[in-house]
Amino acid sequence: MTFKKRYFSWLIAVLLLIGLGYILKSIGIKEILELISKANPFYLLLSLVSLFLMFFLWNVVWVKSLREIEDNNFSYFGTLPAFFSGVLFNTITPGARVGGDPIRIYYLSKKYKGSKSKYLASVLYQKALNFIANIVFAIFSLLALFLLFKFESIRKIFLITLFLIILIIILVVLAVISRKGIKKIVKKFSFAYVFFKHKFKNKKEFQKYLVTKYDLFASTFRQLLKNKTLTAYLFLLTILSRLALYASVFLIFLALGIELTFVFAVIATTLINLFEDIAGIPGGIGLAESGSILIYKLFGLSGAAAASTSLLYRGEFYFFSIIIGLAFYIYAKHSAKKK
Repeated sequence: MTFKKRYFSWLIAVLLLIGLGYILKSIGIKEILELISKANPFYLLLSLVSLFLMFFLWNVVWVKSLREIEDNNFSYFGTLPAFFSGVLFNTITPGARVGGDPIRIYYLSKKYKGSKSKYLASVLYQKALNFIANIVFAIFSLLALFLLFKFESIRKIFLITLFLIILIIILVVLAVISRKGIKKIVKKFSFAYVFFKHKFKNKKEFQKYLVTKYDLFASTFRQLLKNKTLTAYLFLLTILSRLALYASVFLIFLALGIELTFVFAVIATTLINLFEDIAGIPGGIGLAESGSILIYKLFGLSGAAAASTSLLYRGEFYFFSIIIGLAFYIYAKHSAKKK
């Protein structure tokens, strides 16, 4: 991503934060704070634990895939610094949660001295499982919206279009992971050779190097997919991690005394995540909060209840992704300097 695009993304984030501030002010900041102060601390603690469980299950899926591709002593807690460093940069960089992946791979390779291409395969394998889980819950949410609400024709068209977009994304991903598709991509991005020409004799050698790295990645990815038992097990863990996320939001409902079912937590959170990914705003800052307030209000919540739910959940999310993520990043960076 160029500096101009990165600057533009952050500018949009700032404008969204200003917009969020206006929304909160119009609802009544005093009313929101009063409602938050009355929240049940026990349910809030359970919500925090549930959100941590989501992150931990993500890491478990990653570690189990790493153990499948490399004979190394990967531990669930030993990989947390690299994992949460990735979460931090996924949150603070523009794009659909991809900025932290190189960071995660870098610090893992520093600790375990393994192949970066293999580690990349494990990261993308985990993302593929998460992507499929997101699609499952997106389809569930769309169907639930049709069944639970009466929509006008224009809204039905919108939802059908969204469903088709999801289907197209799946087909595009399947096309891209083919070797033929990768060769075409490599040729298109050969302009990057100018930055690495001191390491390669010519552009052809650079292209060959990229394809070779892809072959290593692809063989590792296929190795993971061949183990159908492992894939099914890790997909189940991925589903459980998503349920832990939805449970975290539902527990905030309970903490605030909001009478909404678990299904509404699933629908709202899934839709918010979809818009976050499409927007490419760093961490969804401003957009996620404003969007969730709007969605909760559509579900019948008062402005104060909608804003309180949104702020509590996003506060918990930023606690793990930024504060905990930053602490682990500092630790990972310090550990890497020693080696």
